[in-house]
Amino acid sequence: MQRLSGSWPEGSATEGEAAEFLTSGSSDRLLSRLSLCIGVRMIRHIVFFSANDPQDVDRIAEGLWRLAEIPHSDFFEIGINRKVDLYDNSKVDVIVYAEFADEAALAAYKAHPLYHETTERVRPIREHRYAADFVSRRK
Repeated sequence: MQRLSGSWPEGSATEGEAAEFLTSGSSDRLLSRLSLCIGVRMIRHIVFFSANDPQDVDRIAEGLWRLAEIPHSDFFEIGINRKVDLYDNSKVDVIVYAEFADEAALAAYKAHPLYHETTERVRPIREHRYAADFVSRRK
């Protein structure tokens, strides 16, 4: 098995050893770099929410911002739908957009206790939730 050189704890490591070290929570940023080096593509995670009551849109967005505290995403953002599309009379009110180094990072994000707390807080005030995850074509 080929050894990877770099700034691993003990000089060099195999891909498996490096991945184990990085997924242990020691460094999300290093995990992103390793993923790019070995050809793993970024996962884009997009979730659309509609509010039960239009007055709850800001409460939903504020509640979802807690997810930004979870350390596994490389980029995280919440937006309020401007509803200016000419062809879509959508009920989408709030959008979560996040980027993850790989499937493991996305899984770790979804397994985080704060993810579950946020879900329990937002679920009663939202009507619909639609999620989509896709592999980016860009590294």
